[in-house]
Amino acid sequence: MDNWNKDIGDCIKECQLRAWSYENAIEWIPFDKLLDIKEIGKDKLDNVHRCAYIHADFHSGNILQDQQSYIADLELSKKKEDNASESETYSVMPYVPPEVLTGKQQFTQAADIYSLVLLCQKC
Repeated sequence: MDNWNKDIGDCIKECQLRAWSYENAIEWIPFDKLLDIKEIGKDKLDNVHRCAYIHADFHSGNILQDQQSYIADLELSKKKEDNASESETYSVMPYVPPEVLTGKQQFTQAADIYSLVLLCQKC
């Protein structure tokens, strides 16, 4: 492959060898396979974040496909500044960052990005 990074390749191989299930393996996905994810992340989730909201329930079941992609299920979304008062998490657990699950951190826009990365892994 053009522009291959040996360090990234080694990291992927190591993670695949250490994965105890297929869900925990990291796989290289060619760029042309990421076009839909790129659109969802940049155009859709970015719009939610620009409005100072956190989706807080971002997972594959909330992505609707037509001629375009749409983010659905926004009822759990919250304003960024309102997030500090929330102590409960309502989301699909595999898409929730560990620090949120353990209560060490509230749901943030970074947690939405974590969910997007997991969504990319499922492609």
